[in-house]
Amino acid sequence: MNVRLDHLGTLSHEDKIFAENTVGKITAAENKQITSFTFFLNEGRAEMARKIAASLGFENYMLWGGYENAERVMLGAFAPYEQPDEQAFPLCAVSFRYRERDKLSHRDFLGALIGLGVSRDTIGDIIIGNGEAAAFMTNTAASLALGMEKIGRVGVAVSEGIPSALKMEREYKDIDVTISSLRLDCVISQAVKCSREEAQRLIRSGMVMIKGQRVTERDKRLEQADTFSVRGHGKFILDNVGQAARSGRIHIRLKKFI
Repeated sequence: MNVRLDHLGTLSHEDKIFAENTVGKITAAENKQITSFTFFLNEGRAEMARKIAASLGFENYMLWGGYENAERVMLGAFAPYEQPDEQAFPLCAVSFRYRERDKLSHRDFLGALIGLGVSRDTIGDIIIGNGEAAAFMTNTAASLALGMEKIGRVGVAVSEGIPSALKMEREYKDIDVTISSLRLDCVISQAVKCSREEAQRLIRSGMVMIKGQRVTERDKRLEQADTFSVRGHGKFILDNVGQAARSGRIHIRLKKFI
């Protein structure tokens, strides 16, 4: 099945392969009644999968990462006779418990898990609390992680599931500002507290991503609920866009991931 991918813009070689594989999964679901799943996708690939499904008029799919609002998700393309179901996804959570005084970072966990010999796309989100953490993984990768005894030099107790006390909601810092326009360079300058000229340089240099996809147009207009990240400065959500004042300036609320 030849499907044009022009609507996705310029794709890297890797993105083109991913897009073609996604089309293949959707085609298999529709024409051969085969349900299948991808590995974990980052935000950019997940957005690409949504666009491909929309362009093909395919609605019997689900993006799921193990919990609500997961950042890294799998695509499930379901056969016509199946309802998309969270329980069908070949993933599970692995919990880690350790002494609270032993501070472990996302990088510590990711490095240790990849050290098992698994690839990055078999690992979803990693949520870290005080003395406990959860990593969402494919079932195959999880079976290896369940045998771990240490993260770096820190001893851990590992089991399947999510620790009951672990807070799964994302934490944010609210940033309330007034801007002259919803242009990307205007929003970036306020988000990272820099001049418009510096914001434009960051955009031109390919350091800004919207919904996981690199953007180099400084005058691109952001919409409410858009997520964007600036390398070295963090990730943000354009949470609320207020009414323009008489002066034309607009009050917005950003949420910065912390």
